[in-house]
Amino acid sequence: MTGSDGAFDTVCVNGHWIRIPADLRGLVAVDYGRREDYYFEVPAMLGLEAVLEPDSVFYDIGCSYGVFTCIAAALLPQTALIHAFEANPEVAEAAGRVVQANGIEGRVTLINACAGESGAGEVEFYAVPGKSSVASTRNAEILKFHSDARIDRVPLISLDDYCHGHPSPTCLKIDVEGSEHAVLLGAAALLEKHRPDLILETHCLELIGIRGSMEELCRLLGEIGYPLMDLERADLVTPAVFAHRKATEIGYLLASDRLREPAFVEKVQARFWETRTSR
Repeated sequence: MTGSDGAFDTVCVNGHWIRIPADLRGLVAVDYGRREDYYFEVPAMLGLEAVLEPDSVFYDIGCSYGVFTCIAAALLPQTALIHAFEANPEVAEAAGRVVQANGIEGRVTLINACAGESGAGEVEFYAVPGKSSVASTRNAEILKFHSDARIDRVPLISLDDYCHGHPSPTCLKIDVEGSEHAVLLGAAALLEKHRPDLILETHCLELIGIRGSMEELCRLLGEIGYPLMDLERADLVTPAVFAHRKATEIGYLLASDRLREPAFVEKVQARFWETRTSR
């Protein structure tokens, strides 16, 4: 059951209670009126549940208002540290407030920067205001749909450079509105050496205006040698099949060496069907 103490709303999201500052209502995209569990980006949640373990180091790339950052904190031990990246300055500030409201500020490092292919300089970022802020992106095409988007200059950071001074992730959740390929290019050494599990939300059209395409993104994952699972179907796919499936729509992809293990695949598929029947 949802609730409010005036200053905060308390909402059950994917089975986890999260406190959200009341003045962010309408910005954080959860259903405040539901009297039971609210299901939020279920395919990405399936991936998180599958790969997070007690010793995981979790990077939330494109954390938005921090909903998945808070869920990951609930899934991980109190000692686990989380690194959350958000390019939109206003949203990053709000994410910090959500993190603080949930008492996990000591566990979360929040980075207001755009993760991408390079660790130097700045990049133009189109920050969409209000409830559509989740559409913020590096792709200038967003101005055709949100003419009120503000153009910011934000730091560009590569994960390879970031990991020089921080623990390398065992799991990356990447939801960056078309910058997916750029993020992976900037994590080439990390992926080759540490092979973290990847949970990607793919944005076929936005990709083209930033860097790469669905075909290039999937081909890169194949060249790295990751087995792939379509998290909306819980089936194993080749890079070419997933690129074709999601050529015109958003997709959710798990890239993980664990997908070579039949027991792991069966666990994810069992949870997939359990989730579908419980909603």
